[in-house]
Amino acid sequence: MNMKPERKRGPLSMEERNYIIKNVHEQSVEEIADILNRNAAPVEKFIKNNDLRGKDSVGDQDNHEILLSKLRHRPYYYDIRAQLTDEELSYFEKNWVFLIAQFREDVLYSEELSLKQLIIVDVLMNRSMVERRAHQEDANRLQESLDDEMAKHPDDRDRDYILNLETQLAFARTSITSYTNEHVKLLKERRDIDKSLKTTRDQRVKRIEDGKTSFSGWLKTLEDEGERVKWGEYAELMRLSLFRAMERLSQNHVYEDEKVDIPYLTVESAKMNEEKQNG
Repeated sequence: MNMKPERKRGPLSMEERNYIIKNVHEQSVEEIADILNRNAAPVEKFIKNNDLRGKDSVGDQDNHEILLSKLRHRPYYYDIRAQLTDEELSYFEKNWVFLIAQFREDVLYSEELSLKQLIIVDVLMNRSMVERRAHQEDANRLQESLDDEMAKHPDDRDRDYILNLETQLAFARTSITSYTNEHVKLLKERRDIDKSLKTTRDQRVKRIEDGKTSFSGWLKTLEDEGERVKWGEYAELMRLSLFRAMERLSQNHVYEDEKVDIPYLTVESAKMNEEKQNG
């Protein structure tokens, strides 16, 4: 009989806290708890105490405005603005912001260019389908007119008009096929870009994870800005925790047998306590 491993107890580790912060919007509390082998209660408490969901929803609009400002200062933005209509540019901006936010801004410039191309292909696909729809509507209208003309008595039919309708109808149908083929090609290109982007990011993440096993690997890891920020924050938290622990343990401590001692005894702590007693 398979027994489920006992759930971990005690305070959440720094690694567990970081995992919750990174995945709070992609996974449910139960999913996170299962992965961390924790009960749901401490996970939910950590999310609530740190207002992780609230901070994201409240600051969402402000963050989007910041990302939009970054986009508009990118070197390629001016080319995009010249290439797209106002409506298409608005579509591009919204999708760019959402994708960058989805990746939590952990995007290298080469990956950013791939995201740009991905959205451009989406725009071209939309253009293609709009044109296809227009030609389909033309074909339907022309077919209806041709049917009406052919329904007349042969002697009453306008042969030149019929020939003109048939020519236009053939052109419309050819255009429909052409735009359909273009859409299929663009869809394949989009999938290729998406696959390439995913492969690049997966390799980068794997390289970072593998690199953590050696000192040279750590140096390569810290070349990534996101990793530098993450481990910098972690180091600062450890420094502050150490400082507070030393400060607390440098004070006089009364044990259960009423003896007084200083757990962390140094020249500095002894002098500090002596000054407090004399002062």
